[in-house]
Amino acid sequence: MENEVLERIRKEYNDITGSIDSNFRELSRLEDNAIVKRYNYLKKLKDMTSIGELKNHKSVLDHCIEEHGYGKARQTNEIWLFMFECPIEAFEKRFNVRLLEQDKSKIVAYYTDLENKSKHAIVLKEKQIEFESTHRVVTGKNDIYDYLDRYYNIRHEFFVSCVEEGQDKAVEMILQKYPKR
Repeated sequence: MENEVLERIRKEYNDITGSIDSNFRELSRLEDNAIVKRYNYLKKLKDMTSIGELKNHKSVLDHCIEEHGYGKARQTNEIWLFMFECPIEAFEKRFNVRLLEQDKSKIVAYYTDLENKSKHAIVLKEKQIEFESTHRVVTGKNDIYDYLDRYYNIRHEFFVSCVEEGQDKAVEMILQKYPKR
């Protein structure tokens, strides 16, 4: 290869990589800028609105809960929703899990924390009274296949009340509106 060809390659390579490095440094500086952050946030909202993801107040709240609330709250108000009860065998089949209990005909009760969808309690029937006496438990449908709609509706109602009236009022409303077990 001729020296002049090598020099042209080297020069273009250095120009391009220098430009790339410079642009990435500038991009990093811009991403830290509060105005650019705000612009990116508003652009994301505009895009979400235009594709119909955020079309009403309910969908906006659901989006906010998904971003900041679902499964992320480590400290909750410890309100548990009774989802259903069923034999261990049915539970294992439905959720494709294995519980440690050997007697598969025993009944388990299934609870989910109202604020943190990843917090669950699976309680043997004979320990259910103990669990419910030490936790705030409200009722849901006792149906192994149709419990999620009620859970998400009560949960949505709770978060709406939290946003509009505060946590204390939301807790009070849920505990009054939905019967204890």
